[in-house]
Amino acid sequence: ELEFFCKPGTDLEWFDYWRSFCREWLLSLGIKEENLRLRDHAKEELAFYSKATTDFEYLFPFGWGEL
Repeated sequence: ELEFFCKPGTDLEWFDYWRSFCREWLLSLGIKEENLRLRDHAKEELAFYSKATTDFEYLFPFGWGEL
């Protein structure tokens, strides 16, 4: 989980930056793209304080699970 505080009004811009950064970092570690998926939460799933949430999921031998 990553929580990041930023200047008001730039929150979704930073969210996109960190989402992309984390994805690229995981791939750089050698995780195969077909074993990684990102699941964006629907509006009704979000915590009251969140504007956006993405789960990074990995295809384990037992199935998909959140990292």
